[in-house]
Amino acid sequence: MYTQKALKVVANSSYGFTGRKNGEMLCTAISETVTFLGRRLIDMTIEAVQTEFKEDAQVIYGNVTVCGNLVSSFLIVLSF
Repeated sequence: MYTQKALKVVANSSYGFTGRKNGEMLCTAISETVTFLGRRLIDMTIEAVQTEFKEDAQVIYGNVTVCGNLVSSFLIVLSF
């Protein structure tokens, strides 16, 4: 759990530090890569759950904008 949170903090910090237009280290290649990898991890998680639980899993996906930033979230509902 702590490793997951640490990775999230590093990813968010890297994105923020390299993605701000008036930041000290603007590098869109890095911020785009962070976004791509985050999206890929979400897709891999959804795929793994759907493969493991088949029709017992329903993925509900949504995008939320917080302070002008797009925050993706998803919920996996299992029914047994």
